[in-house]
Amino acid sequence: MRPGSPYPLAELLVRYGQGTNDYRQQWLICHTLGEMASWPHASVAGYLEARTKATQWGLRLQATLALFKTLVMSEGLYRVNNKGKTRADYSASVGLLTASMAPLEFLIAH
Repeated sequence: MRPGSPYPLAELLVRYGQGTNDYRQQWLICHTLGEMASWPHASVAGYLEARTKATQWGLRLQATLALFKTLVMSEGLYRVNNKGKTRADYSASVGLLTASMAPLEFLIAH
């Protein structure tokens, strides 16, 4: 992956991830997409959002963390490059990510 060009790799991971039901592979894909930490295109966001509704808690957590990392990284860069202007409401975005979590899950995610 070239710096600044994560989209081809992200698209490859999403395509592979949609074809597998293996928990470990999907967990690793969510983790990797979160580490790439640039604002995802629609297929990446859709893939991660779908995994936030998975039955396995670990996969839901990893997908939620990946979405959170992309939010923080992209919003931070936007604010630096635009003199403090904001694009997303941080509280509302995090609230959407954590709204469906049980109290113990919420505590662990925090």
